[in-house]
Amino acid sequence: MCMYGNKGKLLRINLTNRVFYTEEIEEEVYIKYLGGMGLATYYMNKELNGQEDPLSEQNKIFIAVGALTGTIAPTSSRFGLYTKSPATNGFLESYCGGNFGLELKRCGFDLLIIEGKGEGLLYLEIKNNTVKFHSAKSIKEFKSKELIQYSKEKYEGFENLYIGPAGERQAIISSVFSDVRCGGRGGAGAVLGHKNLKAIFIKGTKEVSVSNKELFEQTVTAVSRDLRGSKPLNHLKKYGTSNIIDVLNITEALPNKNYQNKKVDNIENLLPEKISKAFVKNIACHNCPISCSKVSKLKIGEKEYYLDGPEYETIWAFGINCDVYNLDTVIKANILCDEYGVDTISTGNIIAFVMELYQRKIIDKDFLEGIEADWGNSEAVLALAEKICKGEGIGLLLQNGVKNIATELNAGSDFAMQVKGLEMPAFHPSGNYGISLGYAISARGACHLHGAVLSELFGGANRENVKDKTDMVLKNTALCNIINSAILCYFTVNGIGLKEIYYMHKYCTGIEYDGPHELENIGIRIAKMAKEFNAKCGIDKKQDTLPKRVFSNGTDKDKLKNLVNEYNNYIFNF
Repeated sequence: MCMYGNKGKLLRINLTNRVFYTEEIEEEVYIKYLGGMGLATYYMNKELNGQEDPLSEQNKIFIAVGALTGTIAPTSSRFGLYTKSPATNGFLESYCGGNFGLELKRCGFDLLIIEGKGEGLLYLEIKNNTVKFHSAKSIKEFKSKELIQYSKEKYEGFENLYIGPAGERQAIISSVFSDVRCGGRGGAGAVLGHKNLKAIFIKGTKEVSVSNKELFEQTVTAVSRDLRGSKPLNHLKKYGTSNIIDVLNITEALPNKNYQNKKVDNIENLLPEKISKAFVKNIACHNCPISCSKVSKLKIGEKEYYLDGPEYETIWAFGINCDVYNLDTVIKANILCDEYGVDTISTGNIIAFVMELYQRKIIDKDFLEGIEADWGNSEAVLALAEKICKGEGIGLLLQNGVKNIATELNAGSDFAMQVKGLEMPAFHPSGNYGISLGYAISARGACHLHGAVLSELFGGANRENVKDKTDMVLKNTALCNIINSAILCYFTVNGIGLKEIYYMHKYCTGIEYDGPHELENIGIRIAKMAKEFNAKCGIDKKQDTLPKRVFSNGTDKDKLKNLVNEYNNYIFNF
């Protein structure tokens, strides 16, 4: 099949039988679902019936790229990973930077499907259209730095995807990594761990051709100029994702003490200007003008540690949410999570939940094996993080997430800050109806990147007004799904929109749509597919809600329920 941008093929790898196949993807699928998230969600619905145990041989992993991947389009080297989540038992999507997606495209594929389960721990070596199966016995329990070093020494020129020790033991909050980048949420690391897949090393040599090179290059030049001229993105480039901490505190959307509070007084040590003093280097993904990622240096005794981060969500999770205002504590906890392969947002939420259980005397230090989990106790944060990351003692319970902890203890469900089993991110939803609705309806669980009206926090929308919030979330959902189907960075929303993506896609693929509004329709169609997958998994509309604490802190339950019904009626009748 001769195509532009897209390769028109998928690679299917069966770990049980150690075989692989290539299959063609019909052009009609691209026209209807674009690529990336749309392509993977289409195949998930086609190949999974929803009744699979996420940690079983029947579950599958779908890794997808978009039409723009491998071109000069800015931020286009990312990839998306999709599977049935062990955290929510439903739809999981997770996105990761770096160059793994670029190499998958250069191998000639838009989609990689991994199925079955290896006999013994394996890793895969993919080069163009060939796959080799190797025993991973020699790299078993390798932490991130060890795996990256192994990759450099044995697979120079290849890109990697891997899990840490937490993924190998199938911790529910374990993540998937590519070099120093992380596809964090929802437990995809546990799915790879159950399949006995430690890592993938990949390299391709095939070019990506575009339909109209001249107009594509002109459009990309204009898009790159818009991104470089964006004030929010320039602020992000200077301070990294920590740039919004002070704004969120001022607007009372900064969760503290497991979302008990929306603002703190002693924020000085975690302001962007202070945090940026730890930065020693900027990192940008392939063809990215934003360069949001920062390398920080921490000295402990005579030893120096380097970290890609910390990101805002991590600073909040181990810092503000635990009432800790020490950057060294945040960085140490971040390093632990990265090394063992767990999600920092979920880990920080778990620790804050434990601290509230301790505050309310539901648990004590004996239950926590001697840890005194008082608010603001840096030593407790690090001790709990270590137990979770290593899966030791009480960590074996805590690694399963706040919903499962509350169920196991039969306590704390009202303040277990999760939606559908996924811990909430670092933007307090209470009193912010666009964010509350975005968290409630997100197919993958609590998420600020799939429709939530974050502009409420920056003066772009009236946070308390419910009018038009459903329309705003629908438009945001459509835009996010198109970004994730093109597999661009979410931060591009600060400089471009559907119009710019439409023209890049048009001149790349040659596929004609009836204007940018057609992409919006595709974005809604993809949202419907994700919801339909959840319905097959037994996740119904009743689960599109928020923890009780949100309703006692500013969001009216009946108003939110009406918004959720409006949203779902539109999606399911689209």
